[in-house]
Amino acid sequence: MIKESYLQKEKIIKAVRLFFDAQNFHEIITPILSETIPGETNIHPFTTIWKTIDGDKQLYLSTSPERALKIAL
Repeated sequence: MIKESYLQKEKIIKAVRLFFDAQNFHEIITPILSETIPGETNIHPFTTIWKTIDGDKQLYLSTSPERALKIAL
């Protein structure tokens, strides 16, 4: 039962992507985490530490995909 729902969801996503691909649209994947603090003054951003080979990086959860979408344009 659960497997069937995942397969159905996968078919729907594929169909939507094929439709928009046929219309010459592009899929933009926006980053979830950012090295810059979100600019919204009334929102307290979620922070996390990402451990890398070069050391720890403090990252912030993006509050909106708007900035990344504007850069893509």
